[in-house]
Amino acid sequence: MTVAAVHARRLRQSALFTLIVAAILLLVSAAGPARAQSSPAGADPAQVKTQVRDILNQPEFRPEASVSAAAKLAKSIREKWDSTYRAIKQRWDGFWRWLNRLFRGSDLPGAGGVAAQVFSRVFSVAFLLLGGCLVAWLIAKLIASISLRRNAKLAKSRTAYDESEEDEGIVLEPNAWLRQAGVYAGSDDYRRAFRAVFIAMLLLLDEGGLIEFDRSRTNGDYLTLLRSKNYKRVYDLLDPLVIEFDRRWYGRAETTADDYKRIEKSFELLRAIMSEPAPSSSVAVSAGRI
Repeated sequence: MTVAAVHARRLRQSALFTLIVAAILLLVSAAGPARAQSSPAGADPAQVKTQVRDILNQPEFRPEASVSAAAKLAKSIREKWDSTYRAIKQRWDGFWRWLNRLFRGSDLPGAGGVAAQVFSRVFSVAFLLLGGCLVAWLIAKLIASISLRRNAKLAKSRTAYDESEEDEGIVLEPNAWLRQAGVYAGSDDYRRAFRAVFIAMLLLLDEGGLIEFDRSRTNGDYLTLLRSKNYKRVYDLLDPLVIEFDRRWYGRAETTADDYKRIEKSFELLRAIMSEPAPSSSVAVSAGRI
């Protein structure tokens, strides 16, 4: 190819490039006014606010609602319950799979069907009965515990005296009450004999300086005094007798000669404790020697 031919070719390429650039410029300049005419001169503020509000109301722009403590606790309990239920269900299903494999492996004809069904029904009934008995036992224990605490509180809030027996309130000597208890027991009035010995025990504690006897004081007041002075042995002896006294005297429970003899032994035990040598220091008292 000659030099003139090469030069002519370059001229044609330059002319073609110039035409393409000019065409692009014309297209851009023509599209500019069209876009300016299509765009609004100014947007309506109310419309803009509405659009912004609609956008912010989308789920991805909403803040998470605050969860109350009760809702969190309920959610936690529900999750723990679901987790416990799934664990129990898995073990229960595993047990029944093991049971089915056990009976399917039996040599007896039809053992995998009839025997498994019979055992399933028997086991289910036994399980329900056992569960019902357990629930009933727990409820009974709870009721008994509440009743025992209530009765103990009531017993400690009462006194050893009746207002109608003011003549007995004059005597403040323990042995006099013991002799009166013997008179009651001789006429088979073991309920009054039990009470007389109980009052003699209180008067014995007053003589020893462990309590401050007063007709208006309640049995709970005496126990509080013993506990505050750390007379553990005396407190442990008197505490159950307070409840028993309330049950027999105010509750009018049947009282027998054996009950009377048993509280007499408690009186003698208290007298033995009171006759022990006094502790040499406050350390011995705090150790619960009395």
